[in-house]
Formats: sequence, structure tokens, C-alpha cells
Amino acid sequence: MTEESNAARPGTGASVSRRTVLAGGLAGGLALAGAPLAAAAPRGPGGPGRRDLRVMTWNIHTAVAPDAPGVVDEPRIAAVIRAEAPDVVVLNEVHRDAPGPGSHGDQPARLAELLAADGYVHTWFGLTEVDLPHEGAVLPGSSNGNVVMSRHPFVGGGVVVPLPNENYEPGGKLRRSLLTVTVDVPGLGDVVVHATHLSTPGSAVLVEDQKEQLRIVLDHVDARVPSVLAGDLNIWTTDVPTQPYSQNNLMQSWIAEDHLADTWRQVNDPGAGPTMTASYGRPESPHPDRRIDYVFATPAFDVVAGHVSLVDRFASDHLGVVMDLRLGGAPVAARTVLAGEDGLDGWAQLTASRPGRLRLSVCKNRGQADDDGTAVRAVLRNRAGVALRTVTDSGTSRDRCTVETWRGALPPGARLEACLVGADGTILASRTETLHA
Repeated sequence: MTEESNAARPGTGASVSRRTVLAGGLAGGLALAGAPLAAAAPRGPGGPGRRDLRVMTWNIHTAVAPDAPGVVDEPRIAAVIRAEAPDVVVLNEVHRDAPGPGSHGDQPARLAELLAADGYVHTWFGLTEVDLPHEGAVLPGSSNGNVVMSRHPFVGGGVVVPLPNENYEPGGKLRRSLLTVTVDVPGLGDVVVHATHLSTPGSAVLVEDQKEQLRIVLDHVDARVPSVLAGDLNIWTTDVPTQPYSQNNLMQSWIAEDHLADTWRQVNDPGAGPTMTASYGRPESPHPDRRIDYVFATPAFDVVAGHVSLVDRFASDHLGVVMDLRLGGAPVAARTVLAGEDGLDGWAQLTASRPGRLRLSVCKNRGQADDDGTAVRAVLRNRAGVALRTVTDSGTSRDRCTVETWRGALPPGARLEACLVGADGTILASRTETLHA
């Protein structure tokens, strides 16, 4: 099966304002790329009234386990996916190689074959890189990319957007991409799934690659429709003290400002979510504080539960992230206000949806290593300035937001205020935006 070449150019897709958004359709105009690996088949489990969606994301390390170097083992990967039973799974570092020495074979097709009996009969491979290096030379006919597997049919074709990596390989080939597919989920309708794997931030110039890639990715996510963004973003939850060039807080703020919620932070306890288990395939090198694999969701979704997959701890050098989402009422407005003088200390995200439901999520985006005792406080006020709801996140939970949901409607002229509050209660910085004119 051949790969089509008419990939969309970076920056040509739909974009959405980073301000108030209303429910509406996803803008089109993206060229198709990639090829389905299995023919359409009857829908998977589900039926009328079903509004839940289980999403899994996993960097599978080309199906080579850290505890079995050199052994390509797709059945081991398939066993974990089968046990977790997601509706949709996003996979990173998947090879499609021509036969020959050093080849991993056609992994998307192999995984589709292994999981077909479990209902995963819809698979799309998004090409990222060709002619991969192997043992000091180029492996002709080899390719790497992202995969989306689904129990439910795709609507139309996939879209592959190349992402730049000029600082990693000046003038060279692209090594990253964004794959977008739309899935027809029973009871939910169309859900847009964005799958990506951003560059490793190993230096200040490589962080610039990562930032440019993220800008392009966010330009292709429409917060007005039910969507998820999943994959190995190589972005830590906060800046890393040992990496002075890191800009994780900045990129996390960009994601939040585009009305995407980090689903893990909505429901899980602190310290429970490290997703990288071994550095470069060495199981003796754990990274207990590194959570770099994410499932982000647009305001249409509530987060029900989530966990890191421990079915097979060393099937890959990453652990899979499994999130249970539920489609809420249609969002009529969403607003994000960043906190702090520079907007890097956290955020408040408010979603108003039908029928008469409000959700306020407040996140302090500082880790324990640089926690200064401050808190992020969100206040929803009416036109007269009277506080209608106050929610505070102290950051003591490190990787957990404070979320409150209640029945009600936004009054005309309502304002959302995000404050950085000192340990003594002093307001150190405040930002306010009007939600309704």
C-alpha cells in the first residue's frame, strides 16, 4: 500500500481564536495524506445514548521493549492495547519498513492484524520520516510515523501536516508530523483526533523547534468541536530546574490558552502519572518525574477517570495513558485567563454549556521544585463585580487542577479573574476578561 504525497503544508489548516469560542463546525480545506490499512467494517461497541469515549496514547518505541533489546514484538504491544480496551488509540514511533536487514516490517498493518478480532478494524498511518538511520547508515525504504487505531469508522481520510525541525537538522528532512482523523463514535457523533510526537528538547535551539511545532499543531485544533490532542509531546508539566533552557511553562500556557484541558490533571492524584520509564531503552534508568505523554480535550468533554497503563511496564520505554471522557452539553462559551505577571504561573478555564452548566478548572503551573507557596485563584464575577464563584488551586498537588462544576448560566457582563496569590494572601498579579458583553 503506497503513501499519498499530497500532505497539507504547515499553517494551512483551520485555526481558532484563543479567546471566547462558540460551538460550531470545523473549518475544512485540508489536503488528505496517508492511506487506510483496513477496510471499513461494522461499528464497534456502543449504541444510542452512549456518550463515553476511552482514549489511549502510547509511544511504543518501535515495539522494541527495554528488557528485550533488538527484539521487535508487536504481539506484546497488542496485548496491552487489548487489555486497556480503548475506543481510540494513538501510537507514536511506529515503523513501516520495506523488507530487509534491520527492518521492523509494516508495523501498522501487523498491529491491525493482531487487533482486528478486538474490533480495531480502522487504522491510519501518518508518515513522519523516511529512510531512517540504522547502524550508521540509511535504511532504504524505512519510514516512521504516528498511528490512530479505532473501533469506530473514520469520516473521510486522514490529514498529515509536516512539522519543522530546522535546528535539529538544518536544511534536512522533516522528522515530525501531525496526523488528524475524524472518528464517527456512536452516541457522540464526529470526534476529531489529533496525533503528534514533538521534538525532544535537548538544548535551547531544539526547544525552538518544539515551540514552532506546537504553534502549528495548535493552529489545527478547533476548540469548538469535540476533539482530542494526544501523543508524546516531550513537554514536561513545568519548567525543569536542571534545564535552564526549558520553556515548558510557556508551552503549557499556550495549550491552555487554546481552551485545551490536560485531562490527566482533571482527575488524578499527584505523582501518579510519570509516563517515561526508561531512558533510551534502559530499564535501570527510570524518570519518576517525567510526564510527557498527554491526552488534551476540548471543552465539549468532561473527564471521568484516567490511569497510566501498568499492564506491561516495560513493553516500551513509555507507559500508555488511558483517559475516559464523556461528552457533556454543547459548549456555548469557553474562556481561559492566564495567571501571573507573565502568564506562566497557571490558568483558569471556564466552560459554559447547555443546558445551564458551568465548569471552572484552576491550575497552578509550578512544580514542587520551584513552588514558592503561591496559589492561583479564579473568581467569576457579575457585571457589578460581585463574586459568584471562587476556586483556588494552591499547587500543593503539583500535577492536579482544582475543578468545580455547577448548574447555572453566565449573566450578561460576567467576568473571569485569575489571580496569583502570595502565601500571606496578597494578590501579586491579576488578570480579568469579560465573558459576555
